[in-house]
Amino acid sequence: MAVEFVKDVDDRTIYIDWLVDLVNVMEDRDYSDLLYTLSEIAFYPLVNYDEDRADDGIALRELWAIETGIQSDLDFGGASVLEVLIGIAKRIEFQLFGSHYIDEWDYVKVFWDMIWNLGLEDFFGTLSCDTFEEIHRIVTLWLNREYFRHKKGNIFIIENDPRNMRKLNIWTQMTLYIREKWPK
Repeated sequence: MAVEFVKDVDDRTIYIDWLVDLVNVMEDRDYSDLLYTLSEIAFYPLVNYDEDRADDGIALRELWAIETGIQSDLDFGGASVLEVLIGIAKRIEFQLFGSHYIDEWDYVKVFWDMIWNLGLEDFFGTLSCDTFEEIHRIVTLWLNREYFRHKKGNIFIIENDPRNMRKLNIWTQMTLYIREKWPK
C-alpha cells in the first residue's frame, strides 16, 4: 500500500489561488506562474498616499473571506503586487460604473490593461528561473518609479499630461488615466 502525503494547505494559499482565479481568464494563455509570482512580490509605497492602494489590495482579503465563508485570521502580511493591481482594477471599475464604458470594461480587463502597460504580457505558460528574475526586475522598476515618464513600465500610460508620473501618487495617476482612456 502506497503512503499518501496530504499537503496541509493554509488559508493564505487558498486566498492566493482565489486571486489568481479571479484574473487568469485568458482563453489561449495561462498566466498562473506570472500571477503567483506577483503574489510573492511585496508592494511598497514610495509616494505619499500610495499606502492607500496597498489598503485596497488588503481589502480583497475580507471580500474573499465573505465570498468563501472562510473564518480565518486575514493577516497575511503586507499587500502583494497582485493584490494591489487587482484592488486598483476594482477601483477603476467602480469609477467607470454608470458610464457607457462599463459594458465593455470590468476590473479583469482593466487588470490586464495594467499588466500590458507594465510590459508583462509575454510571461505566460511555464516560466524559467531567468523569466522569474525578469518579472522581478520589471516590477521593481515600477515599484521604485524608475520607468520612463509616459511609456511602458508603469501600470498607467498617460500621454496627454506633461507631469512626471513618477512623482504623482497612484490615485492621481489613476484619475488621469481614467480621464484619458475613458473620456466622457
